[in-house]
Amino acid sequence: MPYCQECGAEVGDGAAFCAECGAAVDKSTAPAAGADSEGGETGGDEPTWAQLPGLDPDHRARNLWVGFGYVVATLVILGALVGGGAGGGGGQDVYVVVDYSGDWSGAIGTAGNMRSVQGSGQTRLDVPDDATIVSANAQKRDGAAGTLTIRIMRGDEVVAQQSTSAQYGVAQVSERV
Repeated sequence: MPYCQECGAEVGDGAAFCAECGAAVDKSTAPAAGADSEGGETGGDEPTWAQLPGLDPDHRARNLWVGFGYVVATLVILGALVGGGAGGGGGQDVYVVVDYSGDWSGAIGTAGNMRSVQGSGQTRLDVPDDATIVSANAQKRDGAAGTLTIRIMRGDEVVAQQSTSAQYGVAQVSERV
């Protein structure tokens, strides 16, 4: 059975993506259990993918964070192109709330204006008044089992929301405001 090259987790035979970290599985180069990178037997002396340096849970979390950052940036750009810039916050009180008892980090922004954010506990993040599309994501940094929730708000109304309770989980939202 193949192993993920990003995190070292065992991957199902027909899987295209790793269930642990979401990385694409390259079946042509992923070694089977007990095999070295050339396809021969390791004899148990050489490390498996899971034992290689840099493949700890924090490394997986960083890879997920980078991947989700690219996805959010792409969604913001596509949303701006499709939406044509019509509508908008119109001076309404639009903001993002991240709610998690532990440490988190993420990104928030509008078309062409993303910024990194971090915090702990419930945090309000303001959005520019002229925003037409808001995208935000947050990732748990401590691996705890609690639930992280991220919301886009317009006044007291929740216009978009997502939660995760996975270790190092990521929640992301995008909405035309």
